[in-house]
Amino acid sequence: MNQNNQKQTLFKKILTQAKKYAAYYRKKYHNNKEWRKQRDEYHKRVKAERNKRIGIYKKRFWTEQEVSFLKSNYNTMTIERIAISLKRSWSSIVRKANRLKLKKHRDWKNYEH
Repeated sequence: MNQNNQKQTLFKKILTQAKKYAAYYRKKYHNNKEWRKQRDEYHKRVKAERNKRIGIYKKRFWTEQEVSFLKSNYNTMTIERIAISLKRSWSSIVRKANRLKLKKHRDWKNYEH
């Protein structure tokens, strides 16, 4: 019984310390506008570097030629090949295909050139 009480008191101490620690960091970082601004800038930099690696330099609107290329080749090419040929990111290809309600054919690998 005594050992059980010791475990409970130890658990309560640990729990209160964890709550204090969480509250401290929540106050320090979550509500800190400067920290959030630094985090957002970091994520923008990482995204820009990743896009630069695959040849994407700025946001741009979809042209009619790109949309028609996507519609005609979505079933026959992989998303990576389409992204490289259009110089767009993989996620932008998938997002646009979802907006256009394009679906991959079930056996699309058989159609690839």
